[in-house]
Amino acid sequence: MKHIAIYALLVGLLCCTACAKDFEFSESSKVEVFETMWTHIDQNYPFFELKGIDWDAIRTTYTSRLANVRSEFVLFDFCTDLLFELEDGHGVIADGSQTISYNYTQGFDVLFDLGIARADYLNNDYRVIRGTITYGIIQDSIGYVHYSNMRGAADFAPVWDAFLEADVQKVIIDVRSNPGGQIGNGVEIVGYLSETETLVGYQVQKGGPGRNDFTELLPLTTRPKANSKAIRTKVLINRGSYSAATMFAGMARSLPYVEIIGQISGGGAGGGQSFELPNGWVIDIPQGFYLDAEQNHVELGLEPDFPINNTLEDLQIRRDVMLEAAIER
Repeated sequence: MKHIAIYALLVGLLCCTACAKDFEFSESSKVEVFETMWTHIDQNYPFFELKGIDWDAIRTTYTSRLANVRSEFVLFDFCTDLLFELEDGHGVIADGSQTISYNYTQGFDVLFDLGIARADYLNNDYRVIRGTITYGIIQDSIGYVHYSNMRGAADFAPVWDAFLEADVQKVIIDVRSNPGGQIGNGVEIVGYLSETETLVGYQVQKGGPGRNDFTELLPLTTRPKANSKAIRTKVLINRGSYSAATMFAGMARSLPYVEIIGQISGGGAGGGQSFELPNGWVIDIPQGFYLDAEQNHVELGLEPDFPINNTLEDLQIRRDVMLEAAIER
């Protein structure tokens, strides 16, 4: 099976639900699982057209494969393969003992080491908040902050205060290898960078079972903070910047003094929604998505304004050329 990432920490909801039913494997029950799963995805997945997925043709192919599924173990692999036809990092399947997700970094070199930024660019003079936010000052005038996930936007307040106190002339917000979190946190952070209310994108949901049944666009706008300041800002991304991290970069790009630097992001514009199959297994797929302020999709990845990537050789000599580009530009 290809494109698989197995998570050691299982999602509680998925695990508990997936353990809730006893399943008696049979010819009819395997068909019910397949048909239920295919139909749920058919009626709720929002990216068939964007990704050029022929879901009807996939149904035909998998219907013919179903005859060779002769055990529950093989059925799980079969359902995983079906889910991975979406090539979506928010596509998750759990059977109570394992949770498997599509690997959105497949085929990309994701070369990032926060330890190098801490030791060699911040000179070990940095602070950490809740184990997920690293921040400090580079070259006396550049504020640097790395988010390992998009949670706890309120924790940006002391970071921003420290930057203002240091009278920084530029800010680097690093969301490399950040798998996401809550979309609202990105809106909050951009609010510190904008002195006026700013449209930063739209949210859209599936509004019915038809493949093109979508709700109206819901505008997302920032609200400036009391100490908001328009500061030249660089946002660092790589293929590991996924979901809310990609959305944050898309929002920040709405500001004219923000530049996106790095490698195309992982995309993931729609958060996962859980659904229980007849046998108690649970799948997650997105049922809505984010568009940037110009109504562009970022599901397939956000292209940087200035593309650059680290090499393995760079990291071996403790050099972060992506961060250096953000410092120098």
